[in-house]
Amino acid sequence: MTIYHENINDGALTVTTGTPDTNFPITNLNNTNKNIFFKDTAIGALEIDFEILFTENRTIDYIVLGNYIATGVVGVALGLEYYDGSWNGIFSGDVITSATLNDFRKHFTENTGHLRFRVTFVGTGASNLTDIQVGNIYLGSRLALTTSPEIDTIENRGYKVNVSEGAGGQRFGQIANTTVRRNWQYNLKYVTEAEKTKLETMSGNVFSGDNLSLHPAWFSPNDDGTIFLGRTLGRLNFNQIAFQRYETPLIFDEEL
Repeated sequence: MTIYHENINDGALTVTTGTPDTNFPITNLNNTNKNIFFKDTAIGALEIDFEILFTENRTIDYIVLGNYIATGVVGVALGLEYYDGSWNGIFSGDVITSATLNDFRKHFTENTGHLRFRVTFVGTGASNLTDIQVGNIYLGSRLALTTSPEIDTIENRGYKVNVSEGAGGQRFGQIANTTVRRNWQYNLKYVTEAEKTKLETMSGNVFSGDNLSLHPAWFSPNDDGTIFLGRTLGRLNFNQIAFQRYETPLIFDEEL
């Protein structure tokens, strides 16, 4: 399982190439809600770029685009750069063309010691872009639980149903949310000291508590390329079961 919990909420965002839609500004990406979009109206442009300036150096080895649409006359390629006196490429040319809402995740070689990054959308085949919109972006250092040999997992699905009871005892039900919300319950075992530290950092970033966390995180349960966005539910409670080995519950509740 891999968790992507570092968002760009604290980054100063600036569109450097393109024309943001005034109803969907770039600052919408300072929100982890995947349904609050940034949109660009530069239809007919070859490239749309925006910069992220953090207040502290950030180590990054992944990027996630959540709930995005990217179309062009031919297609759209994503790139990422860092600034170190001049712009340097981390990757480029990853085709992300999608006419329907989609999610994209990419791992890359760790990049350290930089504050300023640039995300680029370029029309493939030297062709123009036709639509760019993004729900959220996560950019940071991934948490890969590679050394936990035992992960007990429960996955369930459910609706939110409101049930009221009349004076005669009759019950009346109403589905408040017709979309099934998934819930993943893990009991992580034999967590190492290093993983414990990373999980505690993750918990701090999303502000876990007794109930749902303040921020959601992206995660890949099976590391098969499929990612989900969910809030953690409840606290991490580390129980030491052997020398420098721990177990803890970890619950994700899906964001729709």
